[in-house]
Amino acid sequence: MSDKERIGVSYSKAHTFYLDLNFDVFRGCQYSCEGCHVNKTGHNGFTDHDYDNLKRLLDTAQDSNYQPLIAIVGPTDVFSANTAEEVLGNPRTVDLLRRFEKISFISTFLAHTEQTERVVQLLNNQYAPTGVGIEVNVGFEMRHLHNEGYIQHVKDNRQKVLDLLRFSSVASFASFNVFDYSRTKFGDFLRDYSNLHQMIEEVYGTDIDFNFSLGRKDGLTQAEFTDAADQIKEIFNHNIREDTVEHVRFSLGKLTDSLVERQYNFSNGELYYSPMFYERYVSYNPYFKIPLSEWTIDEIEKYEDNVTTTQYNNVLGKECGSCRYLGSCVNRGILHLMDQHDLRQCIIAKDAMDVANHEHS
Repeated sequence: MSDKERIGVSYSKAHTFYLDLNFDVFRGCQYSCEGCHVNKTGHNGFTDHDYDNLKRLLDTAQDSNYQPLIAIVGPTDVFSANTAEEVLGNPRTVDLLRRFEKISFISTFLAHTEQTERVVQLLNNQYAPTGVGIEVNVGFEMRHLHNEGYIQHVKDNRQKVLDLLRFSSVASFASFNVFDYSRTKFGDFLRDYSNLHQMIEEVYGTDIDFNFSLGRKDGLTQAEFTDAADQIKEIFNHNIREDTVEHVRFSLGKLTDSLVERQYNFSNGELYYSPMFYERYVSYNPYFKIPLSEWTIDEIEKYEDNVTTTQYNNVLGKECGSCRYLGSCVNRGILHLMDQHDLRQCIIAKDAMDVANHEHS
């Protein structure tokens, strides 16, 4: 989703930074969704030490004019995770998450169980009274694009949950994992983005998020990353036109925008940098680890400054040097992501960006 859409204001009117934190704290998931690389068993919730560090980070952030915006809590299905109730019911978690404007979860909505009912009740009792908004997004499997029974089943379960939530603001979007679609029977269908958007909008009333879950994969190779990046680049370059660009929810790098929303990823006591690669790119590779000793926003800003400087210093030999989108991509950490995989050629759907910016090559 674009930063502007999440925030609800134009960048020119924004007087603060917006801070998102992605928390990988749940353990366990009964599903094996295609293209999913989350660690289902390696997350331990929040310790007392984690709570103290994160509280200090949020306090110093707010003192420095950052507004906590979205807390993404996962990485597994909130209604099937073994530890969802334990983590969400912990007073430490409640205190941390209530500081944000919205809490975001994901679910396959493949089952509506007693645990689903208990988690919904816990959310209503512990979080709704704090005034925070909520979104429970659909982890949609691409191989079921034409499976009407699957779609209706998920749609019904999703609606049950949305009807039960007692929050002032409730939202739900569809999220697709990125993998090698060319090996599937729906590869050609994805080339017609307008048709895909129309179908998802009719079924779920939502646009489409492409989730690069492969960023979480241990030992991700350069070839695996570039294959996925090229695939999404092709989809958008071939499909985004003046009459379809309005359907795109990811940040396209408007030249008139300044990125005012930052996301960082938390797992097992460590914080990681998150490039804006269409959506926020989550990886727990040591390459993205932010060295923190005091857990203050000043330390993060120094890290961000260093990443920015390094990207400009490393532009030699890349096609980025003469590109009109250089500043936008640096701001989003795209060149930092390219450097991780030693890439020299553009990984972004530049033709689609031209459409969004009304530019003509």
